[in-house]
Amino acid sequence: MTTRQLYDHLSDIFRSSGFESPRFEAAELLNACLGLTRQQLLTRPETTVDVTDCRTVLSMADQRCARVPLAYLAGTTIFCGLDFAVHPGVLIPRADSEVLVETALNELTQYRMDNGLPADHSLRLLDLFTGSGCVGISLAHTWRQQGGSCQLDLVDIDAVACACASDNLARHGMQRTGRMIQADLLPPAQPEPYDLITANPPYIATDQIQTLMPEVRLHEPKLALDGGPDGLYFYRRLISRAPDYLRAGGWLLFEHGYDQSDQVLQLFQSDTRWQHLISCRDYGGRARVTGAQLGKQA
Repeated sequence: MTTRQLYDHLSDIFRSSGFESPRFEAAELLNACLGLTRQQLLTRPETTVDVTDCRTVLSMADQRCARVPLAYLAGTTIFCGLDFAVHPGVLIPRADSEVLVETALNELTQYRMDNGLPADHSLRLLDLFTGSGCVGISLAHTWRQQGGSCQLDLVDIDAVACACASDNLARHGMQRTGRMIQADLLPPAQPEPYDLITANPPYIATDQIQTLMPEVRLHEPKLALDGGPDGLYFYRRLISRAPDYLRAGGWLLFEHGYDQSDQVLQLFQSDTRWQHLISCRDYGGRARVTGAQLGKQA
């Protein structure tokens, strides 16, 4: 079978399975399975695909028709320009979460300036509900590219997520400067204070999970989705407890749902230890990241 024939056949399969963009799905699958780009599909349509590869592609197409996310089938995804392993049972990184990384980088830069810290001063970073580790690792990677130094701790309660994040620490050469901690919410022993904490907690209200698209509802871990009756359970816990883990002047930054910014801001405002509240928008113009700085007198 040629690449064109396989592409057309996959497109027909996805069209019959009710996908809105069957040719896009076909192209994405061929790229994930065989490394074929859209340009190659257009410029080398007569290239022969061997029988073994065809069988692999068609088997993965069956799984995709069952709405298994492509990232799980491919085993990797791109986040902040970096390649991350994604294991089934781990929340798949989304582009919206890149705004959390960008906001953290901006606040770290200002924090270093405000405190007169030299570029080689090693900051302590903590990423909670880390999943694949994409937020914390991307943050640490970019900070170092910009000439900074840091130590990174990743925390998740789930063993599958811990294994995935550990794989990604190794993938990006951070075994010495990054550490994976399995714990509920925060590290079990209070370490040296952190300069910045990032968190992308579960924020879907429990009764809304059944309304999510099947790729999410059927295959992504409920543990990483369910934020309690109003979706804010973990925000309340962290806003209350994070000051014990931060330096004075340190930052706590959250990702949240597109309609939760006002509620998260109100939670910060109800605790007088927090100051300098910020809210940042995602690429679609929706408030996506909210944070605050721990007051000097906290």
